[in-house]
Amino acid sequence: MPSRINNQKVAGILALTGCLGFLIALGALFIGLWIDQFFGESGMAIVCVIAGTAPINLYLMVRFALALKKKWSS
Repeated sequence: MPSRINNQKVAGILALTGCLGFLIALGALFIGLWIDQFFGESGMAIVCVIAGTAPINLYLMVRFALALKKKWSS
């Protein structure tokens, strides 16, 4: 039974981390769309903003997963 509980904890951490990554990417997309519309560009801001937030996204996802693991490990 403890193995099943640990598997559920890991699945929960992965699900929450994935949702965080999705929300960051979605926010970057909307910011890029807004910048493109504001300056009258045709997609360059979207590419730049999403590429710029990729490392931030990865860093925050790892920190979030480690924090959840530390919190739920007890």
